[in-house]
Amino acid sequence: MELAIKRYPFEAFGYRPAEAVSSPKLVPATIGYVDMGQLRVGDVKKLMNKYRDYKGIIFDVRTYPKGAFQRLSSYLNPHPTGFARYTKPDLSFPSGFKSGPVQYTGQDNTDYYKGKVAILCNSYTQSAAESTCMALRTAPNAKIIGSQSAGANGDVSYVNFPGGYETRFTGTGVYTVDGKPVQRNGVPIAIEAKPSCADVLSGTDRTLQTAIEWISQ
Repeated sequence: MELAIKRYPFEAFGYRPAEAVSSPKLVPATIGYVDMGQLRVGDVKKLMNKYRDYKGIIFDVRTYPKGAFQRLSSYLNPHPTGFARYTKPDLSFPSGFKSGPVQYTGQDNTDYYKGKVAILCNSYTQSAAESTCMALRTAPNAKIIGSQSAGANGDVSYVNFPGGYETRFTGTGVYTVDGKPVQRNGVPIAIEAKPSCADVLSGTDRTLQTAIEWISQ
């Protein structure tokens, strides 16, 4: 029996990534809220000047960021601080990997932000968002709050297939400074917060509420 299977180019499916929609968040007047999916590098100075005397700042990384974490760290950290370590293939030894130097974020700053820093995280936190969490948590009074991130970060390589399809993979290992793997495991969570069925039905953002409670203590 012969069976003919029609092949479709990727474009024929009409797939388009969903546009991120930022909904307003209600937080107390003494707490700042930052959607990292909206924050651009050029806006960091104005933002931190606005929030410098606030009791705490919530950085919502449950979306894909725009690469502002290094600039933010220069306001949040008193000095450069290690946040990650990477391994890469050893091209001189097949199947071998080399561990690179510790990656640092922040700079010397005696006037750094002294309040609490809450970093919100969940399964939508992936790739550069996970690196952002790892960097922001180096602030002196910072905690990652939420649930397990995707565990899918590291520089990617693209492979293209006929029909417009493509896949990506990484040859880079990502670890915390003390050697704990981030890939598959996600970033280290300091305070776990998962929405319950009641939270979903009522529209309660349990992770955000947990962050507000921690900052308000």
